[in-house]
Amino acid sequence: MLKLKLFDSAYPGSMLPREDGNYVEKSDSESLALALLENVHKANAQAEDWEATVLQLEADSKQYQAEIQRLTVGWQEANIAVLKAQAWKPISSAPTDGTVIISRTGPLIGDQNLAVTCQFRQGSWWRDNNGYGFTVAFSPKEWIPYPADSEEN
Repeated sequence: MLKLKLFDSAYPGSMLPREDGNYVEKSDSESLALALLENVHKANAQAEDWEATVLQLEADSKQYQAEIQRLTVGWQEANIAVLKAQAWKPISSAPTDGTVIISRTGPLIGDQNLAVTCQFRQGSWWRDNNGYGFTVAFSPKEWIPYPADSEEN
């Protein structure tokens, strides 16, 4: 951007420096108009550069979101396959000492009836409330052990 500031010369305040090393006379309206026009063109070029950058960032963001979605779907499908392959046991055989387990209310059909983490405490089964602790009363029918290397156990 063209920075216009006063230049001390033989006639103090009569000249304005330009980025290219030349000067604009303050009293010459044509020179001032050309300098202003240069400023406008430079500002427009900078705005176009910013616009291109923003468009590229938006495109990158959409690409990242699509990749996250693809990975999430793959992760969910893998988890469903693992859950379907497990040997589910009746809930009556589950530990009631507060151990966290994976439970469900019945056989898995498609991606319905998903398994959740839960634990038995205070005489009832409680399922995880989306990361806010075991706060939702629950009536599971089947269970499998929670993985031994998890932080929950």
